[in-house]
Amino acid sequence: MKVAVIGAGASGLISAKVLSEKGINYDVFETGDQVGGTWIYSENTVDKHGLPVASSMYRDLRTNLPKEVMEFSEYHYDIENVSYITPSQVLDYLQSFCNEYNLKDNIKLEHLVTRVSRTDGGWLLTAKDLNHGTENTTFYDAVFICNGHYSLPNYPEVEVKEAFTGLSLHSHYYKTPDIFDNKIVLIIGMGPSAQDITFNIHPNSKQIYLSHHYTEEVKQLFPEDIIHKPDVKAIEGKTVYFEDDTNAEVDAILYCTGYKYSFPFLDESCGIKVYNNYVSPLYKQVFSITHPTMVFIGLPFRSFLFPMFEIQARCALNTLTGIVNLPPREEMLEDMKSWEKVQISRGYSENKFHMISDCIYQYFRDVEKVGNVTPPCPDMIFKLFYRAAKNRKSDLVKYRNEVFKIIDAENFIVK
Repeated sequence: MKVAVIGAGASGLISAKVLSEKGINYDVFETGDQVGGTWIYSENTVDKHGLPVASSMYRDLRTNLPKEVMEFSEYHYDIENVSYITPSQVLDYLQSFCNEYNLKDNIKLEHLVTRVSRTDGGWLLTAKDLNHGTENTTFYDAVFICNGHYSLPNYPEVEVKEAFTGLSLHSHYYKTPDIFDNKIVLIIGMGPSAQDITFNIHPNSKQIYLSHHYTEEVKQLFPEDIIHKPDVKAIEGKTVYFEDDTNAEVDAILYCTGYKYSFPFLDESCGIKVYNNYVSPLYKQVFSITHPTMVFIGLPFRSFLFPMFEIQARCALNTLTGIVNLPPREEMLEDMKSWEKVQISRGYSENKFHMISDCIYQYFRDVEKVGNVTPPCPDMIFKLFYRAAKNRKSDLVKYRNEVFKIIDAENFIVK
């Protein structure tokens, strides 16, 4: 068996590791010149080949999850007395992980995957060597899609009566707070990035408007001088109109409105569709139901990701090697439809179908069961994650002061 892995970020590296453990022949294709994916900080918007920089890191970022839930099961951070760390520390961890398990020899850096198509018994993958300009097409029995989903900005649909004349950018391009010095800034969104960047630019800005549709309780977590507004209805020059029929003059707009799933290299023959940011048809958000030897690692969001990448990769490996068999196609389709109905019942549209915040534990256990993944992710990791998430909701600044220490598979302490 020969497997292609597209991407050498966290999901691609753990996929490479589980494949190497079983002695499976694999190639990892990475557009950048180093491994680490989104954790590579860059102040540039394009790389040396003129391609968009995938990373969404900014200079002052610290993780919004403790490192103890951001590691793989057999490899730990060599960092003590701090749980919330910098992108460079996560990057060091991933690059050390790559070296520890001798993954580099199978990684093709600066190789852009331009096309994946279905062929008899497998897949044809075409990749361009960015340094030499040559393209090669290779046959693979299976493909792991690990290209991440934090690189293509998503913008809300807003009526523009007259083009905005101030500074406008997506959080993907945000790097340092000085660009907002003495400016009246509108931040659109209330996800983790919007929350963190609000505090980051607060000392620099003249005034911040925060547009979202969250409750009064959330508003109490921010500085008193921040003005909370509902969704934006229209933009006219520097005037922004809100759904409550108020308006404001602003100098800058920062869109913290998420990202789009994008797989431009997938040919129609792959049978994968993306509609309203929902990737389908997939079984457990991992397996292509049409062609199950194509798997996606890392699609779900609002979870702790590194352990999720690992159980998904191990689940995929166990099905590909015949340790377990997937259900019949009809059963997988029915399972997918049932999941969609559950998300709809929670009030979500397609663009939230990959969000698992309401059922993280159950999702992990479902994937582990499908792939007979052992050992399962320890219950202690879930408890630590929920403890950290609860603290974040009560204090958006001080929650990062907590330091966790894992004692064993069942226990952790807070220093």
